[in-house]
Formats: sequence, structure tokens, C-alpha cells
Amino acid sequence: MPLAADEVLTRLARELRTLRSVRLGPGLPERLAALLPRALVTRRAGPVDACVVAATQVSTTGAVVPEPPRGLCEGARRTLVVMSDVARGAAPFLTAGAGRLRPLSLYCELAVIDVCADGAVVRELAPGVSARQVQALLDGSATPAATEGDRGPPALLVPANVAEMRVLRDGSRHGLA
Repeated sequence: MPLAADEVLTRLARELRTLRSVRLGPGLPERLAALLPRALVTRRAGPVDACVVAATQVSTTGAVVPEPPRGLCEGARRTLVVMSDVARGAAPFLTAGAGRLRPLSLYCELAVIDVCADGAVVRELAPGVSARQVQALLDGSATPAATEGDRGPPALLVPANVAEMRVLRDGSRHGLA
């Protein structure tokens, strides 16, 4: 079952709490400020541990649509992308990309996906969501090639031991505890 946007943000906030400094982009990422210690969030220019941006689409090379505001991700060690409404399937959320790789992590209601040199790797799936459901929402050109001669890495890799996003004992999902 896909997660609600607040559940995705809570899941991401749990990971961000381990960092020292985070820069938040406009829109959905701004809602993370209420879930994070005030000292963690910065607006200053310069090096930060992570930059969080909202997007409607990401390519397998890490291009983000719409492009983040100028300078937002400069100096960030990691780029984290948060999306909502992916499960509606109105448009593919992960598309084939070309050009220089820009590694990032994508957090949406279906999965956590790392875009890296190996391709797009599913790190976690929401409870009850299958890899097949995620692949069904991809652009056809982003799915693994079926030809034997293809030497490039598949665009979406789903490890056999992919983790499920944590559900707490009381039934609520992704608490910060």
C-alpha cells in the first residue's frame, strides 16, 4: 500500500536526523523543517551534508524535473529528492537519462530508490508494494533491457533482499522513535 506524503516525509526525516546540516528546497521539502531539529536546517550557502528538493520526475542519470532553484544543491554532499502522487501514474516518475551521472536518492510513496553508477537501485519498498508495481509506473525506456547483447546496467535494479519501509508495532508507519 503506497504511503501518504506525510509518511514519506517522516521516513526521510528519520534519515536526515543523522546528518549535521541540511538545505531544504521549496514546496514539499519545506514541510520537513517541522520534523527536524532547528539547528539541522540551514539556508546558508556553502557545504552541507544534504539538499532536499521536490520533483515530478528523475532520470536514471540524476536529472531532476523541475530543476531545483539555482544554487540550492551547490556544495551539498548528497541530493535527496522527495516526490508525491507517484502511484497515480499520470506520468513516469523515473525516465531514461543521458549525460553525466549525478547520484541522488529518491523518496516517494512506493519506494526509496538510489540513482547511482549501477543504475536506479531500489533500497526499500513501502509495505505491500511490489517491485512489479514500481516498474509498471516507469517510462518504458527506463526498464531493464530484455536483449541478451545489452552491456549497460539495467535502469532499475531490485535486489532480492530489498528492505521494507519500517512499520512500528502500534501500526503507525515510520515514526521518528
